[in-house]
Amino acid sequence: MKSILKFSAHFLEKVILPYHCIMCLEHSDQRRDLCRQCQHELPTSQHTCLQCGIALPSQNKSQRCGQCITHSPYFDDTIIGFDYQTPIDHWLKQFKFHKKGLYARILTEIYLEKVMRLLTQSPERKPQILIPVPLHWRRIAKRGFNQAHIIAQQLSKETQIPIIKHTHVTRIKHTAAQSSLNQHSRQKNMFSVFQTQNLSEFEHVAIIDDIFTTGNTVNALAKQLKQQGIARVSIWALARVN
Repeated sequence: MKSILKFSAHFLEKVILPYHCIMCLEHSDQRRDLCRQCQHELPTSQHTCLQCGIALPSQNKSQRCGQCITHSPYFDDTIIGFDYQTPIDHWLKQFKFHKKGLYARILTEIYLEKVMRLLTQSPERKPQILIPVPLHWRRIAKRGFNQAHIIAQQLSKETQIPIIKHTHVTRIKHTAAQSSLNQHSRQKNMFSVFQTQNLSEFEHVAIIDDIFTTGNTVNALAKQLKQQGIARVSIWALARVN
């Protein structure tokens, strides 16, 4: 009986609400609004730095880039879903600034597949808790939501890794948008931005963000977390600027 009801629900879903690819606009051959062919064409890098996730030349056999070797960040490893190029850049802007959640949901679904593969292959990479990069309350009031928290909710549901209580990691300084600043100003902009507390029970956490640009924001948060005694900090981001 259960199998019949499940089949009927799936049939009605496909008839009444069929999936359409947001790229080619044809019927999708997957249970998401993106067909397999268009998904295959999304920009990703095969060879990346294990620590910061930046794209590396295919002939580079090192697991870390030169920048991480000479000036190691406070975080320990990074999992990136996509390169921040067309159409990923457009989709994430639509999500962040125009509340188009469909784009984030599709990207997070695909990203989850990569995360689950890596965690299956290397169980030691599974963190105890997810920490969405917090926004200042003024930014949330203006935007209406924290995009990193929306992504973290979807990741938490599928991985069964809980999200940190919002009172444990907060943003106490309202800063200019990082995208509007140069590299030097971005670093200064992140000084004493975050406040953390009650984290002593965790040894390994993952910071969740939508876009990894220069890494100044996540590095500032990772530094704060390390000062709280956390041994390992991972970065999970949907896209990275290379």
